[in-house]
Amino acid sequence: MKGDSNISKIEILSSRSNLGDHKALKCEYNIKINKIYPSLKQAKPIQRPKIDWNDLKTREIYQLKLNKELEKLESQVTSLSEEPTLERTKVALSSFLNQISSALITAAHRTQNENETRKKISQKKYKKKKNWWDSTMEHLHNKIVVAYIEYKASSFAEVYKTKYLLAKTNFRKQNLHSRKEKHSKNLNKLFKMERTKFWKTKNKMKNKDIRVEAKFEDIKNEYVNFFNTHNEVKHNKTEQINEKVRAFIETYKNTDFKIDIRPNTIKRLVNELTNGKSIVLMYGLETCDLKKTEINGIKRTEGNIIKGIIGVPTRCKTTDLLHSLNIDETRIYLENQKLDFILRLINNKNTKSLLLEHLDGDGIVHLWSSTAYIFEDKPKTLDEVASLCRIVSYLNKTEIDSEKRINDTVKNIKKVLGANSAITFLLDRIMS
Repeated sequence: MKGDSNISKIEILSSRSNLGDHKALKCEYNIKINKIYPSLKQAKPIQRPKIDWNDLKTREIYQLKLNKELEKLESQVTSLSEEPTLERTKVALSSFLNQISSALITAAHRTQNENETRKKISQKKYKKKKNWWDSTMEHLHNKIVVAYIEYKASSFAEVYKTKYLLAKTNFRKQNLHSRKEKHSKNLNKLFKMERTKFWKTKNKMKNKDIRVEAKFEDIKNEYVNFFNTHNEVKHNKTEQINEKVRAFIETYKNTDFKIDIRPNTIKRLVNELTNGKSIVLMYGLETCDLKKTEINGIKRTEGNIIKGIIGVPTRCKTTDLLHSLNIDETRIYLENQKLDFILRLINNKNTKSLLLEHLDGDGIVHLWSSTAYIFEDKPKTLDEVASLCRIVSYLNKTEIDSEKRINDTVKNIKKVLGANSAITFLLDRIMS
């Protein structure tokens, strides 16, 4: 180029982004075009791969292809630090960057080729229509793909594994829900179709003179048979039930259940009830006559049932176990029933007037002493008894809540039970 008269206005361009030793040159070149020289043709544009980067499947394929290309260059990373001089390090680094750029371009081209191949194969195959696939399912499926990419990029870390499994669970639940709704949707379509068909037929027959001849006796007989004739039952279980009842009576005919049931007396009391009255439970009165031994027996039976379900020895403490399962103690439950019964007696105008007529000071003390709570000052009026009942109910509630929150034994049992999901599920089903 030196001595060429056609070159003029030469400039050396510099830029902060250019960190190399070579600078770019800018110049003007004067050329005369004659007919002898062929016409200049425009160079073909560079064919760049066309990839839809919003497609999650495409991004996953590109990541896999790029990882394979970059694995080939891992050995050259250590050799860069082993170069003896700075100049050779620059040359080796430039070569390494060029290879990375080439790896990116190669991965993009291979991704495009695989997408085109996959598209051709999918066009040949017959796709079965998915009635359950909708925008919600597509959104949940995209979440699964994103979670899997993050899970794989993190070298299969446990945190991303939980997120990936949760995305799969949500997709599976929605899939089952959509498939279950398929039958109801079909019924709705069928109902809509039949309704349209009905009204079309009705409108056609509207202007026609159509008569139906039917005897009144035939219609009457059909209605009578429809409402009075029972369906035939092939497998009648009445005899089996009666046999079980007879066996139960024969087994426990000599057992004393401590319940005195007199049918004649019950029938007479029911018949003597006025209009608008019905048989009700005693709502706490039955607990007033329970002895401490009976309450302890109920508590022991309840604890043995829970321990048998979980599979622990019956010698362990029942109270902490019940608190960890959010089950109130039998003793507290019966005491609260008794307190509620006394409050209902006092809050009702009729029963309160009866108590005032038949109870004196000693009677009020005796009513309060049935709750088995002792205070320094004995109540003298029914209002004081009601206030003490509310206080004791609050104390019972706070006692249980504090045991559940503060007791370390209860916390440890909760952790053990929480680790065993099968036991927790079984107990929830039984308690519900």
